[in-house]
Amino acid sequence: MQGLSNQEFMYFIVAFLIVAAIIPILRRLAFTTGFVDMPEGRKRHDNAVPPVGGLAIFPVFMALLYYSGMLPVSPWVYVGLTVLLVVGVLDDVRALPASFKFIVQIVVAFLIVVPGGIRVNDLGDLLGFGPIWLSWVSIPFTIIAVVLVVNAINLIDGLDGLAGGFGFIITFWLAVCCYLSGQLDRFIAVLILAGALLGFLVYNMRHPFRQRATAFLGNSGSQCLGLVLAWLLIEFSQMGRGGAVIQPITVAWLLALPIYDTCGQFARRVSLGRHPFDPDRHHFHHHFLYAGLTDAQATTAILLVVFVTGLIGVGGMLLGVPEGVLTYLWIVFLLLHIYMSMRPLRYLEILLPLNGKSVDNVIGQLILESGVINEAQLLEVLEHQGKFGGKIGELLVEKGYISKPRLEYFLNLQVVRNATRRKINRSRRDMLLGEIMLADNVITNDQLEEALSCQRQNGGWIGQILIGLGYVTESGLKKCLDRQSSVRTGG
Repeated sequence: MQGLSNQEFMYFIVAFLIVAAIIPILRRLAFTTGFVDMPEGRKRHDNAVPPVGGLAIFPVFMALLYYSGMLPVSPWVYVGLTVLLVVGVLDDVRALPASFKFIVQIVVAFLIVVPGGIRVNDLGDLLGFGPIWLSWVSIPFTIIAVVLVVNAINLIDGLDGLAGGFGFIITFWLAVCCYLSGQLDRFIAVLILAGALLGFLVYNMRHPFRQRATAFLGNSGSQCLGLVLAWLLIEFSQMGRGGAVIQPITVAWLLALPIYDTCGQFARRVSLGRHPFDPDRHHFHHHFLYAGLTDAQATTAILLVVFVTGLIGVGGMLLGVPEGVLTYLWIVFLLLHIYMSMRPLRYLEILLPLNGKSVDNVIGQLILESGVINEAQLLEVLEHQGKFGGKIGELLVEKGYISKPRLEYFLNLQVVRNATRRKINRSRRDMLLGEIMLADNVITNDQLEEALSCQRQNGGWIGQILIGLGYVTESGLKKCLDRQSSVRTGG
């Protein structure tokens, strides 16, 4: 590409200014008509916020894209965006059934894939054994991929500035690739979207001049953002008009965060016997909140992760790293995230030290390991502590998860644990301790089985669990630990 002219960046500036100017107008109209997102349930905001971001961003994006005439766009893309925008607004107004929205997404994906001709035909040298061509499978594969991306973007829209910031970072990396490959038409299309998103982020992302979001993306905006990103990533990764700008594996790296988050949550919910689409508060961004980070800090940290995954994908492509290597590295990170998601406290063990805390020194961890509270209750209290301060034990009592006498009991037990833990090697200690207690008739076989079952569900040390269940006393535990120590040392 020749040196950039002011004309290219004028599209970026115009998109930014129009969206930034429209949102205050839409906000006033929204408050007048009652089109606001109220704080309730799992929502984190504490005031009414108009979900008008999608109504500002995507009409401007479609109009400027059409006006530029630089990138030929199938009319079905415009149709699909319009349908999702309208259905999304209706969903923001009256909460449409999830099944209906899912059907609409499938129909929209079908429209842009079949009559629209937007298809994934080539997966590149994804596995390192040669190019993978989808042939007739390309149609169902692309429809499924589009629907998954639309839903994945919607799932990460849980913090101020997160979904919009994610989209902006993706457009940044696409702009870099378009510029380096000399694709002026595609470069302008990406700049238009980036400018529109930035105009929205002025009102949605927390910064020194704005302490909370005054406009949300809304279901209309998150779904449209997912569709536009899916379309651009397919358009740029396939060997169609003008050639590919990025490799298919680069797409996976750019979308790593929402894909990882979706897969991790599905795996966790299924393992707990729940429906994979059941809502909860265990998404990727929740881990940062539970570690005591503010919303702004959590958003910044997560967007940094998004930037790094994009850097790996784009940088690996530009440096000529084999696609198969990038694929297997991507899978390793996916499996690692799924493993961590199955037990959210694993993430806390990594994130809490960044905030000057430690899971191991929190009394809540001790109570959790004893089976008195569950993981969700501890995470809820940790989040409350991160926002308002206070002691974990007192907060557990305040919320009714544990009685005050029981808390005092566990505070004493914490002293016992700190005094005895050096004696114990964790590798086989639980089974040996249980065998000693059975041999001394301290507990029954049924009691040991119950404690082991609790350990499998929540983790923790078998001695703490038995005390929490009331099957042994502190003095009885000390005696068994002393005997365990003598057995291990041959005494």
